[in-house]
Amino acid sequence: MARSFANIEFYKFFVTCSLITPFIQKVISHLAMNNTLIEIRKIHIEIEHYLQNLATKSSTNQCAACTNVCCKEEICNESINSDFLRFILGDKTKEYNKKNGWFDQSSGCTLNFGRPIVCYEFFCSKFDEDSQSKNLQVKSKEFSQVYAKVFRNQHILEIDNINSIPEKKLQKLLEKLKLFKTLCN
Repeated sequence: MARSFANIEFYKFFVTCSLITPFIQKVISHLAMNNTLIEIRKIHIEIEHYLQNLATKSSTNQCAACTNVCCKEEICNESINSDFLRFILGDKTKEYNKKNGWFDQSSGCTLNFGRPIVCYEFFCSKFDEDSQSKNLQVKSKEFSQVYAKVFRNQHILEIDNINSIPEKKLQKLLEKLKLFKTLCN
């Protein structure tokens, strides 16, 4: 069904000819917006995988050896409280542990995607200052900035309903994510 609305010229033709009602126009716009959100989700996950891969290439993985775990449920719950991260996580939200969040004592964070963005921004004093770590820090901060002031001057994590973001704003966000992804490669 999404493919039938992919041709914008076809959509414009029907809108200008007034062959469809305003209600159907809203439905079509909503479907197009969902396609944009789906593309944002896909690229977001790809960027998260890139950042996680960059973290594993650090000369020492301080987090894996740390006995003072900074991962706490109150940090993890951002992924459940944020409409955007719930969208990124999809059905995985059902696996959330209200006591431990996404943290598992034996393996660390159980999320491959949909992590709170603060997880990519935070670096404790034990984290090495090698070039790989510095690169990860820079990229992580840039990743968070992509989502700053997405709509009504709010970071995307603060927006209660991502479906309320106008299509134009979503398209702009998608372009920023694509550019960021290109810069990461």
